[in-house]
Amino acid sequence: MELTNLQKQTVDQLLALYNPNTKTKIDFKAPTGSGKTLMATAFISRLIEQNPNDKFVFVIATPSSSDLPFSFEQKILQYKQDLSFSDFSVEYVKSPSETGQNKLKTDGTIKIIPEQNKIFIFGKSSFGKDRILTTRHVINDFVDITIDQDYKLIYIRDEAHIGGRLKNDENFEALMQNNATLIIKMTATPDYKDLTINKVILTEENLNNPAKNEGKYLLKTHAVALLKNIMTDEDMLLDAIKNFKKIKEQYKNLEKDDVYIRPAMLIQVKNDTNINIEESILFNESLNNIKKQLNNNNLSWVQYFGNNDKESNTIYKDKFTLSEITDNKSDIDVVIFKLGPATGWDIPRACMLLQLRNVSSEGLNIQTIGRIKRNCYPRLVKNEITDKYYIYSNAPQDNNLFIFTAKVKQEFVNEQFMSVEITNIKDCSKKVSEQRLKNDLLNYLDINKNKILQYSKDLFLVEECNNIYYKDVHLTAAGGQYVSKISNVFQFIKFYNNVKSSNKYIFDFCEKIFYEFWKTNFIKTKIEDFQYTKEMFYITLVKYFKNDIVNLINKNKQYKPKYKVSSLPYKPQEYTEIYSSISHEESTRMHSYLFDTKLNNIDFSQPIGENLSSPEVIVFKKICKIDYDKGNIRVWCKNFTTSNVNGAYLDEYNNVRRSFFDFVVKFKNNVFLYIEVKGDKDINPEKTNMLKGAYQEYFNQNYTLFDNIIVMSIFKVNTTKGTISQESFYDKTKINKDLKSLSIDGLFKELSSL
Repeated sequence: MELTNLQKQTVDQLLALYNPNTKTKIDFKAPTGSGKTLMATAFISRLIEQNPNDKFVFVIATPSSSDLPFSFEQKILQYKQDLSFSDFSVEYVKSPSETGQNKLKTDGTIKIIPEQNKIFIFGKSSFGKDRILTTRHVINDFVDITIDQDYKLIYIRDEAHIGGRLKNDENFEALMQNNATLIIKMTATPDYKDLTINKVILTEENLNNPAKNEGKYLLKTHAVALLKNIMTDEDMLLDAIKNFKKIKEQYKNLEKDDVYIRPAMLIQVKNDTNINIEESILFNESLNNIKKQLNNNNLSWVQYFGNNDKESNTIYKDKFTLSEITDNKSDIDVVIFKLGPATGWDIPRACMLLQLRNVSSEGLNIQTIGRIKRNCYPRLVKNEITDKYYIYSNAPQDNNLFIFTAKVKQEFVNEQFMSVEITNIKDCSKKVSEQRLKNDLLNYLDINKNKILQYSKDLFLVEECNNIYYKDVHLTAAGGQYVSKISNVFQFIKFYNNVKSSNKYIFDFCEKIFYEFWKTNFIKTKIEDFQYTKEMFYITLVKYFKNDIVNLINKNKQYKPKYKVSSLPYKPQEYTEIYSSISHEESTRMHSYLFDTKLNNIDFSQPIGENLSSPEVIVFKKICKIDYDKGNIRVWCKNFTTSNVNGAYLDEYNNVRRSFFDFVVKFKNNVFLYIEVKGDKDINPEKTNMLKGAYQEYFNQNYTLFDNIIVMSIFKVNTTKGTISQESFYDKTKINKDLKSLSIDGLFKELSSL
């Protein structure tokens, strides 16, 4: 599991704030599904690696029950295997009780002993009534030992916004706050008023901005919601099933591109079904009806209410775990689950959430919705089919759920906007700088040498009969993995030739380099008693390192892109997004604004930026003022990163990327201004320089690219002073004036007068 570019930058921001000599507090906000546990693990790994002389002890606290801290532990153990530095241990600390069935069987002394670079994970149950950690002051002793032995205590609080504090953890929280060198609170509600607390914010808009995240989409972006309290459970269930079967057919169409994903519907039911007899009877009747309708429609389902309360309508019965049904190829269509037992569980192939009033006491909330928002498409590419997530609910809506909708106004439905495409991607020259590719690839293989060998040992296994075989995983379903064991030499040769044939692009450029590296580094290596062959090496590279290798090939291509401009109406014409909190919103009550917007059914409201001093908010307010004062703007908007108004360009690896401009302005004289916004601290100046190069190249063609006059500007915002400077790119044969010397007001005045 590797971090995306934006995740890496976020980890870099956290690391930059660490000061061994000063107590530092950080509020860290990131959307559900953005990989907070992965980023926390990478942060811990790199902090230890970069500070080898420091003695660290890490404490992670979560307000959830035992399911989430256990999941946290398991994920860290999984993620750390892929990190360059993994020499740290993890322990989920459970607290026995003084009373009841879980009563501690001994009166002996209980201690938690700090160890260098160890992570201790605590859940709220650790600090409940009659818990040993609370009653016997075990945490106090742990902190005292940590400080006495000169450890640096790093405290990470997960979901810090939930409930304010952990139950009965006042003493624990005070100990952490007073003694930790670094305090990171993962929260949906950062304290913007407290300037002593550093803020690291990863927004969903940036996370799914391909220009900022290497063209990768961690989350689905297109919500399809049916939220109607007046619908009966039966009608909503049947409608959801009908549409889910259509969705299955759409996913089936992906197989022609060798993409095999079986979508899943999640049905969430209430955690506590024993409140009273009447409710319990209604719950069981409704649950049985759900299963009956799923059976009638030939949908496979599992019910997961905890490890000891499972069943299904498949041959697996209760012989499955949650982790086994997450795989993209799993044969399970529907998962009926309780939120508590399934806490911390991820199922990226899930695309539909169904909540029915008679079986769901939980309000529709962002954590549950987050389960169906994760992108399941290979290499986190955006696909029209897998980008949609469907929400069916007649259950009450959580108070902390915000639904934003935007619809292009009728008068602007056919308004034309311009986008830039690259036309010669498929026909571009295949010529590659062989020597540069060789140097880059040999260096890459050397850096990843140990990881490559480890992956090979996972793929090629030795049986008890002392026979080596290749483990080809076909399907992960309830009950376990279904694999082919290729041990026959002739079958393996056929399989190997198929791998080479289907990856001809890589082998045409790289096979000689692969062989040279294998011969130099692995020719005498063995997997147990068997020779580690070049075929094993090649298969491992293609299976686990294909994307990076293709990037290196593309990086060393020698060709020039050809651009084409398309003029078309704005899409999507309707847009829906769901948020867990709205830090700041702005009014769009202007005739010239492209969209009719609603936020929780309140007209003319749109979430923009994190606060009043956010760069996007400052630019938004500036355009509003100019629009009101001058009235020369025909139409403008805050652009969505899923829109068709963008500019294609090549990154450093010659991969096609897109610049989704932050603001789009069209003047009454049909002049366009496309704006990219940057703040004081540009978290990725290399990408900004890449964008500048792309914009410049648009206007350096030997022919006129744009029929209309179009200007692309980078607005640099000083968030302290609230001022904006700009750098503009344009066709100087159409505009004689030096636009770069103008103020923002001057730029708008000049463009509107052309």
